[in-house]
Amino acid sequence: ILFFLLFPCAILANQNTYEFKINGNQNTDKDVILSIIEKIPEDISEQYSNYLLNELYNSGLFEDIKIKIDQNKYYIDVIEFPAVKKIIFVGNERFKDEELNSLAKEFNFNTYNDKNVNGFTSELKNIYSSFGYNNIKIDITKEISDQNIATVYINISENDITKIKSIKFIGNSNISNAELSETIKSKVKKLTNIFANNNFKPAQIDTDRERLIRYYKDKGYANIEINYNIEFFDNNSVILYFNINEGSLYEIGEVIFSNNLQDDTINSTLESYFEKNIY
Repeated sequence: ILFFLLFPCAILANQNTYEFKINGNQNTDKDVILSIIEKIPEDISEQYSNYLLNELYNSGLFEDIKIKIDQNKYYIDVIEFPAVKKIIFVGNERFKDEELNSLAKEFNFNTYNDKNVNGFTSELKNIYSSFGYNNIKIDITKEISDQNIATVYINISENDITKIKSIKFIGNSNISNAELSETIKSKVKKLTNIFANNNFKPAQIDTDRERLIRYYKDKGYANIEINYNIEFFDNNSVILYFNINEGSLYEIGEVIFSNNLQDDTINSTLESYFEKNIY
């Protein structure tokens, strides 16, 4: 980790030299700060000072920033958010520490601020939810060193996996419940399929809805409409309701070929394709 308490930086613009002097940056080196400041000042102005404030705040690296203009110099005093050095996970059984640390790295959880804490918490909940853990509790705390380096502790209470108690189809009069059940990935555990995975995965429900819509359209129901709702129970189980408005069944009447094809094989193939009589 590099430490810089004060450094000057000169920028040439319109034949004049403007200088930045930055104070307070313990863990963010000058190259990083300069990469944030993309716009070169045309002159010394309060307008450019406001630009600097916005750019530096938007980086998420600084908790507080003060800018002062003196002659041809911009004096920038910053207070950094703590830099994350290490993340310690506690209570995780479904995922290994290595897997969660890789997730933190992909998320760029390198700075301890509210945006990163809330964002990474949401990311963790989404990952767990995709495996059926919908009652997960996450508590994030930190220890800060004198060098403003953070050791982050993430305490995870995974709790039990949410199970699907029942799946109900409402409004389907032309396609049976059994047929629709075979179409979707979400399952209910029964005596006839005791090895079915009945974990409740919210993202899977969206996919199932799309599967049902495609299935209906393949059957000729061009105006099919499907939505769903979920009923939660205290025993960590749910009932899924798929609400279906089938609409009309569209069938193909007369098919007229106007391509003047002389190839009987092609015409025969096209005719057999439309023999299903379904639009």
